[in-house]
Amino acid sequence: MQNLAPIRSFARRTRQLLLIAFIAASAGIFLAVIGAFLLVVPFAATGTIGATVQQVGGVSLVVLGVAGFLAGIGVALRAITRRAENDLAMQTAQTLGNVLDERYTFIRNINRPQLGYIDAVLVGPPGVLVFRLMGVTGEYLNEKGGWVYKNRRNEWVVWMLDPTKEAIVDVRAVREFLQKHGLNDLDVFGVVAFTQTPPAVKVFVENPIVPVGYLNGLVEVLKPNYLLKERMDDATVQQVTRLLLGDD
Repeated sequence: MQNLAPIRSFARRTRQLLLIAFIAASAGIFLAVIGAFLLVVPFAATGTIGATVQQVGGVSLVVLGVAGFLAGIGVALRAITRRAENDLAMQTAQTLGNVLDERYTFIRNINRPQLGYIDAVLVGPPGVLVFRLMGVTGEYLNEKGGWVYKNRRNEWVVWMLDPTKEAIVDVRAVREFLQKHGLNDLDVFGVVAFTQTPPAVKVFVENPIVPVGYLNGLVEVLKPNYLLKERMDDATVQQVTRLLLGDD
């Protein structure tokens, strides 16, 4: 199994964010300088309407300039601090690599505007499999689409995180992304995978909408659905892989 990450797409997106940051910060500085100039150099007699308009305009430009500069700094920090790796995805790739052959490609840490952030996607002859990876510990129960967990008082309470809902959102995003590139009839599956193992985490499942399993037993969980049969030829597998990597 190939284990890849969209490095070129990640680098391209980082450059784009840095360019946006530079433009926003530069525009902010320019506006602030113009505003300060209007406040320092009077063009109308003191106390006139023109002087008041000039002062209001100067203050407004300074405020807008400072806001633009801070926004640029924020975007730059976002670009610099973006994570290029997902440890849970790497762990998943290493585990699946022991059982899946070279026809499969595991793409981890997808983060692009058309898709949002997705932990990982597996592309192979059976189709496309979208992962929602959970590194949590504790006890959890998934009944259809609902999730509860045991709190410190040993009570079952609603789990607001809801990995099933997040997995469905990611599956829909991948499906729509592929459809925009002319791949309308592909099977896109989802799975919620817990990377910890018992007794660190215990997961109870009843009629799940999205398959749920421990990472070390994930292949068995996928056999009745994703791994049931082959659905894509080699050319389509390669095309989907290129698209998700951002090579097209």
